Amino acid sequence: MASGFDATAFRSKLKFGGARPNLYRVVISFPSDVASVDETFTFLCRSASLPGMMVGQVQVPYFGRMIKYAGDRIYEDWSVRVINDEDFSVRNAFEAWQNRLAMLDFGTPAIENAAVVGGHEFLYVDIEVTQLAKDGHSDLKKYYLKKAWPVMIGPIELAYDANDQIEEFDVTFAYDYFTTDKISGMGSSS
Repeated sequence: MASGFDATAFRSKLKFGGARPNLYRVVISFPSDVASVDETFTFLCRSASLPGMMVGQVQVPYFGRMIKYAGDRIYEDWSVRVINDEDFSVRNAFEAWQNRLAMLDFGTPAIENAAVVGGHEFLYVDIEVTQLAKDGHSDLKKYYLKKAWPVMIGPIELAYDANDQIEEFDVTFAYDYFTTDKISGMGSSS
């Protein structure tokens, strides 16, 4: 173990200068009957995150003390921030998606047919979040959020003094679990 300041040792441990948070790509394949804004969303996704994870605890009382065991993995909701364009294409797609999930437009033929044929499974999609290398093209690591759907579409703040700004809004997704293409250590992918 190194003692004191050693820049050379630090540089040798930080591979290629470290991963950069501004080099990422998020791909969502919107449900087929909602809209065709997949590529537009990828460009307008202003910020995202690599998903976090947590393992719950099972506590068992034993002789006046709580013994803790690893429980089930918990996947918390995941959010993105989206730039709004003047035709509202991405926001409209998210609103239509939520309308279908809540069956607010059940009277439309596409929804009635989907409900008869296979239920609403087509409304749950996989999201791909990729950390890119400094060249902006090579993938360092991919996360696949399975069976995701928009839980919340955030408001767009309006104000007279909001000059020289572009509108943005947040979208929060629930999903069942995620997998990755590379995981160090155990060799598992979820």
